[in-house]
Amino acid sequence: MKYLFEEIKEVEKKVQSAEKVFLFLDYDGTLVPIKSRPELAVFPAPTRKLIKKLSSLPKIYLAIVTGRSFKEIKDLIDVKGIIYIGNHGLEIECGEEYWVHPATTQIRPMIKKILSDMKGFAKEIPGVLIEDKGLIVSIHYRLVTEKSAEEIRKMVSKIVSPYSKMFCIGRGKKVYEIRPLIDWNKGKAISKVSELLGITRKTLRIYIGDDLTDEDAFKVLEKEEISVVVGRRESSSARYFCRNSNEVYQFLSTVYPIIRKQ
Repeated sequence: MKYLFEEIKEVEKKVQSAEKVFLFLDYDGTLVPIKSRPELAVFPAPTRKLIKKLSSLPKIYLAIVTGRSFKEIKDLIDVKGIIYIGNHGLEIECGEEYWVHPATTQIRPMIKKILSDMKGFAKEIPGVLIEDKGLIVSIHYRLVTEKSAEEIRKMVSKIVSPYSKMFCIGRGKKVYEIRPLIDWNKGKAISKVSELLGITRKTLRIYIGDDLTDEDAFKVLEKEEISVVVGRRESSSARYFCRNSNEVYQFLSTVYPIIRKQ
């Protein structure tokens, strides 16, 4: 991987030469720093202002791609006219069209049972946070001890075991996620959106994210497109890396005047 700002001239040239730009942005760890509790990751006013300015440009499509629920991310961002992709791509709002993966209709009753079981277990461990995302259950353990984290891992496996043909356990940064066992991810979601909008090769796609779930999206992008992982790690399919959400803001501020002039 190359450091984004050491290669910024190359990136700027790609943006300048593109007929249109499709900007995909993760939320936690990308637009905002990772926090100990999800509700503390408040969208900064300067970033919201910049997102509004970018989304208003005729040359750009802008999408937020997140593991948070569709409703929650819309409330957090609160910018009209952009594309919202929630629950790792299981929910998509693109213009007037709302799409939810059809396979999710069968799993909602079981999600409620899993959620109830996890909440009962969580009462016994201080610091664990159970998050209901509608189609996904997240178990945050950033605030628990190492011993408790191991207990949580075992209990999550035990609770999901009876539903192993319909659910899987994903991992993120100090979080387990109980997800529908569907062949779907952020990469397939951005391909779906590109298809809905009739995106051609003349549109430059830029994807910025920090989580392991963003790797599926990095793999979908072509070699000449721009993929950026936030926070360098040993292995990633992203072409570039930047250090933190402050540098993401810096990058967006850099490309905005370039796109505006065209």
